[in-house]
Amino acid sequence: MVAARNAWGRPGFRPLMEAVEHLSNYGWELVNVTSVGDGHVVYAAMRRIA
Repeated sequence: MVAARNAWGRPGFRPLMEAVEHLSNYGWELVNVTSVGDGHVVYAAMRRIA
């Protein structure tokens, strides 16, 4: 699970997706992206591929 916090006036989606892209170079794949509660934290669920 990767998380990015929305800072004041700066959405967390872009840095989250940059982290997902970086991890995809090391055998991880994106499963789902979600925001829980008030939307101040965005989560990316990832899994390791063989």
